[in-house]
Amino acid sequence: MEREVLERIVEAIHGGDSIRALQIAEAVLNEMDLTKQEAEFSTDYEIRELVVEDAKHLVEEATRFYRNCGREIALAEFSNPKGRFVKGQLYVFAMDSNGIMLAHPINERYIGKDFLRVVDFEGKHFVRDILKTADSQGWVWLEYTWLNPVSGNQEPKTVYCEKHDDAIICSGIYDHH
Repeated sequence: MEREVLERIVEAIHGGDSIRALQIAEAVLNEMDLTKQEAEFSTDYEIRELVVEDAKHLVEEATRFYRNCGREIALAEFSNPKGRFVKGQLYVFAMDSNGIMLAHPINERYIGKDFLRVVDFEGKHFVRDILKTADSQGWVWLEYTWLNPVSGNQEPKTVYCEKHDDAIICSGIYDHH
């Protein structure tokens, strides 16, 4: 499936227009010679890959911003719900190397809270895993189960994080499937 079509589908999903996203996907399916099951798997996989890639690019952009503007300005911008690092359901959050949330644009009550002992819905100490891996290699991909604020459901979430100075800058997506 062409990237342009996938981007239109993802844009419709981010804009909350799931009907439009389905219409675009159906139009593509009508042009393709795949069974419905094969097409659904293919489309779901490609959309997920595109959005995961977008999360990584958003973190890379946020890390450059952090380097260029400094910690104080960057953390303020990361915490801005209408800021440049909130793109639909994608957003950047940051914590320090001790697990203290430094910035979060969706839930301001998280800022300043210690997440080191927080576990996901499956009992996984995901923050410890993020901190350990980011500290040793400078970046990390990690999956955990968290409450999706849009759907209100417990869903798998994939995050990408990069360490810069004492800040670990992250963005992630929920897997709705």
